[in-house]
Amino acid sequence: MKYAKWDIGTFDPAFVDSLEHNGIPRLAASVLSSRGIATLESAREYLANDDSLIGDWRLLRDIEVAAERIVSAINASKRIIVYGDYDVDGITSVCVLLRQLRSMNADCGWYIPDRIDEGYGLNAAAIDKLAQSGAGLIVTVDCGITSVSEVRHASELGVEVIITDHHECKNELPDAAAIVNPHRPDCGYPFKALAGVGVVFKLVCALSNQPVAEVLARFSDLICIGTVADVMPIYGENRAIVAHGLSSLENTRNPGLLSLLRESGIADKTVSTTTIGYSLAPRINAAGRMGGPETAVELLLTDDTARAAELAGELCQKNKQRQKIETDIYLQVSGDIERELSDGAPLPPAIVRWGEGWHQGVIGVVASRLLSRYNRPVLLICLESGIGKGSARSLPGVNIFQGFELCSDCLITYGGHDMAAGFSLEEGKLTELRDRICEYASQFSDRFDQRRTLSVDCTVNPAELSESAVASITVLEPFGVGNPVPIFCLENMRITQLTHVGEGKHLKLRLEQGSAYVGGIFFGTTSAAFGIKEGDLVDVVCHLEINQFRNSRSIQAVICDIRLSAMQAARIQSEINIYRDFRRDGQLTPPGSGRIKPDRRDFAAIWRHLLSIVDVNRSVTIGALDLLRSYMRELEPECAYIRMMLCLDVLSEHNLLNYSETEDILAITLMPTSGKTDLSKSKILAKLQL
Repeated sequence: MKYAKWDIGTFDPAFVDSLEHNGIPRLAASVLSSRGIATLESAREYLANDDSLIGDWRLLRDIEVAAERIVSAINASKRIIVYGDYDVDGITSVCVLLRQLRSMNADCGWYIPDRIDEGYGLNAAAIDKLAQSGAGLIVTVDCGITSVSEVRHASELGVEVIITDHHECKNELPDAAAIVNPHRPDCGYPFKALAGVGVVFKLVCALSNQPVAEVLARFSDLICIGTVADVMPIYGENRAIVAHGLSSLENTRNPGLLSLLRESGIADKTVSTTTIGYSLAPRINAAGRMGGPETAVELLLTDDTARAAELAGELCQKNKQRQKIETDIYLQVSGDIERELSDGAPLPPAIVRWGEGWHQGVIGVVASRLLSRYNRPVLLICLESGIGKGSARSLPGVNIFQGFELCSDCLITYGGHDMAAGFSLEEGKLTELRDRICEYASQFSDRFDQRRTLSVDCTVNPAELSESAVASITVLEPFGVGNPVPIFCLENMRITQLTHVGEGKHLKLRLEQGSAYVGGIFFGTTSAAFGIKEGDLVDVVCHLEINQFRNSRSIQAVICDIRLSAMQAARIQSEINIYRDFRRDGQLTPPGSGRIKPDRRDFAAIWRHLLSIVDVNRSVTIGALDLLRSYMRELEPECAYIRMMLCLDVLSEHNLLNYSETEDILAITLMPTSGKTDLSKSKILAKLQL
């Protein structure tokens, strides 16, 4: 198993019947019930994604002031600079607001700081440069809420600043002309989970005086991409924004987005939040990560189709470069951690690592990968000229922004969310920061093992699955944080076919139960890793989808985890008990008609496998069931556990190996041998003949 535990939800069959009677497909209704939906009204609210969910922009504090100042600046022919962040949320925010300002005939431009040379947010040098070039008004998007001194500096130069942001606020707010941020303490806007581009969407509504539907028709593709890429929760207002945007992306009129869809190979496919997260967002992000974001901004602003195609190609090339650099850093850091763990060092409450020459543009992605692997807060820091610039990622319930507030005296700058933040510090403060962040994170150690629990919506009967039933799951879309893709459990499925595909990197299965069957794909694993083989009875947890290959359509289970079924596991447990009784009192009661006494095939299979896994000291520590699964791949499964352990006993009896067992973990050492050993003279085997 990939996870130590599956937390499988249940549903109320009567309530599911009621939802189905009221037009909600049964499979989707089962998911709703398992997620705690208990009334038809709440089910309809959960599924709603229309414009009625979008709140009144007037409820945002300072938004009318911001709009008035911008219009005033346009009328006074002031130069307006849209100042953004270099990630997807920031880039889409810049493009949405800039397109709106251009439609109002504003004298406007944009500025995004260089990720490596300038870092995140407003900075004094950039403000100096913009003031010298004639800027009269700076409007920040997706940044600025913590820039107290920078806004003061702009004011001293005669440059007005309006802040639009969605990040957490510190105790002191900048003295800006207007601050539009749903997180400011005195803002009564009811939906706090807007992305930066979502806040810009509100500002555009205020500037345009157009109905929300018309603003969405113009910009929802970009607003959707920014919202999904910034991992905002997909419920309430964001659900409506993303649903509208996904529909718009199917027929986008933005030449840059259309070219990017084509260059990514997904122009003819259904666009989903997964498409954005894994195909579009990384390519847009690559511009800012690998240098300047100019390529991405120009792509999303251009109306020239030929230029759009050229820019999309450049972004895809930058993304390939980003992937290689990211992988190199990931392998370096994870390799260091694994070596330390193998030497007996414990995994710390927070992983804090730094390095010279690391590419600052990719460490946030690497931190996310390390977080996924180790389920600890991760801080990665690039060192250059005595200064460290870092990215942090954390897990739910461990607010890393709050951790930085407690360590603020050893930081130069910091800002971000509860689960993602950026920061900088002097090199001499690295050890102190590591120790204090570890101390902070240690309070939440109970959350570190939650990675090993997989939340499953419910168990489904494979006989009830049909193409139309699986296709109906789309009524729950769009998926994302707060509304994850449903995970189902299929129990007691027989593996009737098992092959490796994708150069051996992935596992393809056919799973049957009676006359029902589904195809399965398990990405990034092998049958050896899970000790499964054809004929095994297994439980799987998976996403269900319709797979279309050429002109054929079929149900496919995208597998998240797999384990021996409860029936097969119960049989093995019975064998474990029988063997332990034999070790205790010498009595061996055969279960059923299975073969108990090991023969040459058993000894050969066990010995051959042990030789393949022992280390240089001819030793290995392995779970008894892991060894069993490898053994069962070669020989009949009935009574396999008993035969395996008897083999170890006989081999130990003849001094061919030593082994000990602690809580089902076997510590085995192969002993030096010379010549052949006659195992038939074993006293243990002789006892089995009595």
